[in-house]
Amino acid sequence: MLAGSIVGFGIIGVNPAQAVSLNNGTGISNPATTITFDDLGSGDLLTDQYSSLGVTFAGLEVYNTSPGYPNMTELVGFNFANPFLISFTQPQSQAAFSFITEAGTSTFEALLNDSVVETFFATTDLDSTNNFYGFTGVTFNAIRVTAAGDLGSIDNLQFGTATAQPVPEPFSIIGTLIGGTAAFRIRKKLADANKV
Repeated sequence: MLAGSIVGFGIIGVNPAQAVSLNNGTGISNPATTITFDDLGSGDLLTDQYSSLGVTFAGLEVYNTSPGYPNMTELVGFNFANPFLISFTQPQSQAAFSFITEAGTSTFEALLNDSVVETFFATTDLDSTNNFYGFTGVTFNAIRVTAAGDLGSIDNLQFGTATAQPVPEPFSIIGTLIGGTAAFRIRKKLADANKV
């Protein structure tokens, strides 16, 4: 009986959310914020220009890249330090960015208060259209990237989740109408009773 309970617990037990390394062609679903760096000038150090949006950078500068790289706009964040760091002022549960390097293996680390909570390695290059990398399903407040070949460019940083305004359920609307109608009728009956 005890063995059956243990096996049953293993099958029915709560499955905790798993951190997922993200690598696709679009990034995260429904980001609250996307930063393209296109409002800065080439040669600017990328530091706290976007702190009002909740993110700062270390080890990057703005660079005017050649056209034609997948998922990259004209101005990108180019690393002059390896690794470079993306820091968020609030903990995040998902973030992604487009990233190109010379062909090789890059390292992506999610950090929470300077401690690594998740790491993955990915082949990065200049040509892949599946060049969004990041994390989802884990809490972090920084991402540290070690670029293949020491040089890489990031663009289209996405983070946060845009939340839609809740739509009232039909039954809530109907209940409000019925309740309002009933209150009106009671008030009318009381008014009529007071006239007598």
